[in-house]
Amino acid sequence: MSNALFIDNARVQAFLRGPESTMTTEGLVYFRNLRHAQRWTRHKQENASFDLTAEGTGRDAFVRITKTRRYYEQRQATAERYKSEKEKLLAKRFTDPTLTVSRKRPREEDSEDAEEIEDVVME
Repeated sequence: MSNALFIDNARVQAFLRGPESTMTTEGLVYFRNLRHAQRWTRHKQENASFDLTAEGTGRDAFVRITKTRRYYEQRQATAERYKSEKEKLLAKRFTDPTLTVSRKRPREEDSEDAEEIEDVVME
C-alpha cells in the first residue's frame, strides 16, 4: 500500500506504507479512556485496508492496527476485469482476417482504363 494515507499520524501512515503487518499506538497517541480509543478507530481508510481495534483500559488504552488484504484483492479484481475487457476488445479488433468475410467490394474499372494501365506497365 505504497500510497496509503493516514492524515492524523505520520508514523501510522509510514507503517501502512511499510512491510510490517501489525502495530499499536502505544507511545504514539494517548487516549483518555477506552471509549476515546474506540472513537479513534473510525478513521477513514484511503488507499489502504486495515482493522483498528481498541484495547486496554483507562489511560492505558491503545489501538492495534492490523493490515488486511481487502484493498489488494479489490485492486486485483479490478485489474482482472480490465484485463479481460482488453482481451475481448483486442480479439474483436484484430481477429484472423481469413475468418472474416470482407465487406469491401472489388474495384470496378473500365476496360479502357485497364488497358491504359497495362500499356503503361508494359513500357
